[in-house]
Amino acid sequence: MVAFDRVTGKALHNILVWMDKRTSNVVADLIDRNGGDADVYRNICGLPLNTYFGGVKMKWLIENVASVREAHDNGTLVLGTVDTWLVYVSF
Repeated sequence: MVAFDRVTGKALHNILVWMDKRTSNVVADLIDRNGGDADVYRNICGLPLNTYFGGVKMKWLIENVASVREAHDNGTLVLGTVDTWLVYVSF
């Protein structure tokens, strides 16, 4: 997951890769909010709540990185894959 500024194209934080476990507290909170059910969304997406999903990485970045939170509040935050960022800065 890459967080970058839509105006400058500048990356706002180091990339969070699929096996990054910093999001484990976000996942634990989501599981707790759903009665301890890690499979609460399995019928929708086929997978349990886990740290490898982009959504929990997005939440973690916004909550824990000041530059990401500032871009979010300013409406200039873009979150995506490395490919997303590379295409964005190439044009």
